[in-house]
Amino acid sequence: MAANRNEVSERVFNGEPNFKAYLYFGAHPVKDGENNEYVFRVYAPYADSVHLCGDFCGWDEGIRMRRTADGIWEVNAKNVNVYDCYKYKIHSQTGTYY
Repeated sequence: MAANRNEVSERVFNGEPNFKAYLYFGAHPVKDGENNEYVFRVYAPYADSVHLCGDFCGWDEGIRMRRTADGIWEVNAKNVNVYDCYKYKIHSQTGTYY
């Protein structure tokens, strides 16, 4: 079962260790959808923007992620299949892409 946002944002990055961050970050299936929907999350506190690129979107510019609390970025993506490859395109505040 995936961890919820409050549990992670309050503990992981505020000086308290959390050994279950993997339950929250990365790719996790959304249980209530028929569209092979997944939620993707990454921690990038100094990013200016983050996009999700992968097999499910043709590796184009990607799907823009939204910033939530404490430097966590997330997006729900549809039509994602098990074993689809993906990566995060992170644009830093200095203009560099990672």
